[in-house]
Amino acid sequence: MSVGKEATPTYAIIDSQSVKTTGKAEQKGFDGGKKVKGQKRHILVDTIGNLLGVVVHAANIHDTRAGIMVVDKALKTYPTIEAISADAGYRKTFEQDVMNNHNIPVDISTKI
Repeated sequence: MSVGKEATPTYAIIDSQSVKTTGKAEQKGFDGGKKVKGQKRHILVDTIGNLLGVVVHAANIHDTRAGIMVVDKALKTYPTIEAISADAGYRKTFEQDVMNNHNIPVDISTKI
């Protein structure tokens, strides 16, 4: 289905989700911000929601440190990405890492 977009993505959106794990998960941690013991997954999608990359890790790793892992992974397949949108949880360290490693700006969304 065509939606008037290029075949390769130029803009991406990143977010994370912390989930409780049951049993003996390999990687488990505690996300203090969301009060969840388990795992966290970071996803990167394009502007129409197509999955570009995903990384799953222990929940105790902060978004500013772990987000770069999914960006690094996605850029190997989609080097056409020119900018990324993220929420305030990714500001500072993540923005600097993406700019320093890939020369790609990060647009931090704010509440209106």
